[in-house]
Amino acid sequence: MARYISVTETAKLVRKSLKHNFPAYKFSVRSKSYSGGASIDVDWTDGPTVPDVDKVIKRFEGASFDGMIDLKSHHDSVLSHEDGTTEEVSYAADYVFSHRSFSDEVEAKIIAGIE
Repeated sequence: MARYISVTETAKLVRKSLKHNFPAYKFSVRSKSYSGGASIDVDWTDGPTVPDVDKVIKRFEGASFDGMIDLKSHHDSVLSHEDGTTEEVSYAADYVFSHRSFSDEVEAKIIAGIE
C-alpha cells in the first residue's frame, strides 16, 4: 500500500527538488487545501523556463484530469530516496501549478530585442 504524503509534506519535497535542480534561483512554494482536494503553487521571477520547472515539479501531482469525460483520477507515484531506495507514495496535492513572472529589467531586454 502506498504511503500517504500530506500536501504540506509534498510542498517540502517540491522545495527540496527545486533547490537541488535550480540552486541559483528563489522559488515561492505555497500549498492549499480545499473541499475538492489540494494543490501547490510555485512562483518565481526570471530564471528557468516554465517547461524546465514543470519537469521537476509535475511528478509531485497526485491526480490527473481528463476533460473529455470530466474525471479527476488519483494515482500513486514512486518516490526515490537519497540512499537509492524507492517507495510507492500517494501525494495529497492533486495538482502543482507553475507561475513565472519577469522583472522590469528582463521585460525591458525582451522589448528591446523585439524592436
